[in-house]
Amino acid sequence: MALATLYITNVIDVLRGDAEPETDGRVGLRSLELLIATYISSRDGKRVSLSLDY
Repeated sequence: MALATLYITNVIDVLRGDAEPETDGRVGLRSLELLIATYISSRDGKRVSLSLDY
């Protein structure tokens, strides 16, 4: 089973009350911050420091 499929299955199971989350919100926030930094760096052609101010 693909990783994305496992993740989505876990999210659905958590929402149904059948499982505990595999990750917490902090992990998701770090991933999102890295993605945003990548876009900003690409757009501006500069290095971007984490933690972002947005």
